[in-house]
Amino acid sequence: MHHIHISKKLCEYDAKRTIDFYLYWVKAHIIFIGKAHPNDCHDKAVEQFISYL
Repeated sequence: MHHIHISKKLCEYDAKRTIDFYLYWVKAHIIFIGKAHPNDCHDKAVEQFISYL
């Protein structure tokens, strides 16, 4: 899996557990959409993921 860039600003204000939680959901979404890049997804893919949850 590719690396996920986390901005320094996010790291300054959020706890490590919060960042880990964000990463968990990003990875879950990427797996759900068939390991496609999130930038290549449309709103419908996001809606389907949320419905899946």
